[in-house]
Amino acid sequence: MINQPNSQSTVEEEVEQQASADASDAQQEPVGDVVIRERKKKRKRKKKQRKSKRRFPLAAKVILIIVAVLAVIGLGFCAFLQYNIHKGNEQLHVEHPDVAETGTTVNHDGHTYKYNNNVVAILVLGKDDESRYGTNRSCTDANMLVTLDTETKNLNILAIQRDAMVDVDLYEDGQYTYTAEHQLAVAYGVDVSDDDAAAHNSMKSVSKLLYNLPVNRYFTLEMNAVAELSTAVGGVMVEALDVYPGADFEVGDTVLLQGQSALRYVQYRDINIDKSAQDRQARQMQFVKAFIEKLRTLDAGTLLDLYNTVQQTTYTNLELSDITYLISVFLDGKSATTSFTAIEGDTLLETDDDGVEREHVYLYEDSVMDAALAAFYTLEE
Repeated sequence: MINQPNSQSTVEEEVEQQASADASDAQQEPVGDVVIRERKKKRKRKKKQRKSKRRFPLAAKVILIIVAVLAVIGLGFCAFLQYNIHKGNEQLHVEHPDVAETGTTVNHDGHTYKYNNNVVAILVLGKDDESRYGTNRSCTDANMLVTLDTETKNLNILAIQRDAMVDVDLYEDGQYTYTAEHQLAVAYGVDVSDDDAAAHNSMKSVSKLLYNLPVNRYFTLEMNAVAELSTAVGGVMVEALDVYPGADFEVGDTVLLQGQSALRYVQYRDINIDKSAQDRQARQMQFVKAFIEKLRTLDAGTLLDLYNTVQQTTYTNLELSDITYLISVFLDGKSATTSFTAIEGDTLLETDDDGVEREHVYLYEDSVMDAALAAFYTLEE
């Protein structure tokens, strides 16, 4: 229950006194549906006495009451908002005293790096219904680890190639069977119960790749959501790195992507062309960067509207308090920076377990270490 301030009860008492005074000034005789007022001669004397005591009209007092109630409700909403921001802050900033293989301090290439406790890591997965691996579950065509430094408000986006060879836990009928080296995209496409289990499997593979650094939050969206999101923000401007069949622009053109044009731009690849998945990843990173720049110009209400727009095509283990906190941090970082990191490696054409030849990307160890440090550490010296 919301406790209303004393000022409101004072206004209500004045309204009652006004109504009582008006009632005592007149005698009413009902005639059918009409009320006839018989005024007394002393009415003028009372009216003169009231001139010295200035009172608001009844309508004005009602407005004051409404304003008072709205103020109380506003205070209650602000308290609710602050509670969720505080709760999200606590939930997302869990200390990791034992930071697996890397440790809290790392010496690399003559520099010292310290683990950044202000970092919140979220694995963003883009799944495509057209991409599968021996099951009814979609694989992921986009795998980006987004790390937000909640103190500086800076974002780092680590793009990991879908064909990167990593340790993947494999399942049969929802039961774990064994762990094998596979493309990262397969981690989401394994035979598990639902999208939450698939996302957790992807997080586990990414965490293993990055020396078991903590990756505990995910945000999965169906690639079709790109069309809705791009339209909702009024389009995203890019300089075209590539074209898709039927595109009305050429490579190098500055184009405003929205709706289906945005979706095709980040989704299309020709599987008959070597490293086409890597070319697509470059377009995805370009699009995401421009999209984030657009988001930084929006207010909290619009950001929440965007989330509501794609709720049916997204999956996440972020709670309301987590999202509230992250939006508050993001909005506070209008001048913050967004940096991109991509892990490099060698691409080989090899035969998978199902007998199909596919590209396998074997990541360079130094590139993996650089990416891990950029995402989770700060340079000390």
